Amino acid sequence: MTNPDFARYFSEYLDDIEQREGKSARVFYQEREVRYLRTAEWLPHIIGGRALEIGNSGFFPIILQRVYGFSEIYETQFGRPAHKKIIKKRIDIGSYQLLLTSVCLNIEAELFPVNDGYFDFILCTEVIEHLDVDPMFMIEEFNRILVLGGHLLITTPNSCSARIVKNVINGIRPHFFMEYTRNRDPYRHNFEYDVQTLRAVIEAGGFEVVKIATYDVFYGPCAEGLELLRSNGKSLENRGDDIFVLAKKVGPVVERWPSALYAA
Repeated sequence: MTNPDFARYFSEYLDDIEQREGKSARVFYQEREVRYLRTAEWLPHIIGGRALEIGNSGFFPIILQRVYGFSEIYETQFGRPAHKKIIKKRIDIGSYQLLLTSVCLNIEAELFPVNDGYFDFILCTEVIEHLDVDPMFMIEEFNRILVLGGHLLITTPNSCSARIVKNVINGIRPHFFMEYTRNRDPYRHNFEYDVQTLRAVIEAGGFEVVKIATYDVFYGPCAEGLELLRSNGKSLENRGDDIFVLAKKVGPVVERWPSALYAA
């Protein structure tokens, strides 16, 4: 069941977006409400410490501080001018304000500007599928900057969902979002994961999977795909359209170039 505070904060978040960016922006984020609230439910129940969000949602830092009491929060951004590599940034949602540190870097190639073991928790939602060169660089860096026993939460679209099965059976390409864009926007999916591959990548990075599951957070359950699986005697497990994995750092990186992700 969704924590009522999460829903209230999200409502204030939408109000703030509409005020700043207009109704179309509100609709854009409102369509993501199910995913945002499900992600908030998966945040580890640890109180206090330092947290990092890969990306800059503007929503999760509020939950991390107000609900879980993280005292220091960082976010990342890509493409900001060099003289603004690291800045202090204020987030306002309703009557609540939060000051965080915003770092601009390429997470596939640049080291994060903190000491080893600096963070207690890292949140990485809907990012790993966009990486196009070396995703394990990011995972290796997560291992370095997380304290031993620290937690990592990753979400990413599921390339083996019931909806994807339906598409393949009907002769439609299985990609979730790998189309090119007319404006050459690079923010497309470059590699879409299944549960087994994501688990292998996480474990290669020196993490133990605490829990892993899939949910329909984009379009809702796909009845046709589920029936195709059921009628052919195939498993219905992990057929939601998004993968959620909560992992704990248990040691150093095990394998830098896991075969599940990299060709020989």
